[in-house]
Amino acid sequence: MKLNLGCGQDFRINYTNIDKHPVDTKYVQYGDFTNLNLCGISDNSVEEMVCVDGLSYIPNQKIVEVLTNWVTKMAPDGELFIQTFDGSVLGNMMGYSQVGLEQSNEFIYGNPQDKEPRRALYTLPYIESILKNLKLTTVEKGISSVNFYIRAKKLVTK
Repeated sequence: MKLNLGCGQDFRINYTNIDKHPVDTKYVQYGDFTNLNLCGISDNSVEEMVCVDGLSYIPNQKIVEVLTNWVTKMAPDGELFIQTFDGSVLGNMMGYSQVGLEQSNEFIYGNPQDKEPRRALYTLPYIESILKNLKLTTVEKGISSVNFYIRAKKLVTK
């Protein structure tokens, strides 16, 4: 099983696309992507999870709980890919006038047409440290423009 969490309009073929506010229910399953128990996802069953821009809708106070839930659903050797804007990079870009106030506000708070406001800013080191504490191994990571991305793998335990 492959999941695309908090997918918005990013429908992926051969994935179960899950979003709290599905734009198109033909391609997207309604569900709380922050709690996969409520979506009927079994433990150790997910080969791959993708979350592009969804993290910013998860409050900082819940991020460890949410990532723990996701890791529980990952199969041995399963992978998690996260991409979202990086709070530190955004701060630096604002400080050096590389992005304007209007664009910065949209990064932080979301688009006014969004059904739900963004809730938090994260950084690559912070998310990587949580994933490491959850026994995931970083396979790939980096910064692209204002976004960070990380791919981490759940190792087989004997």
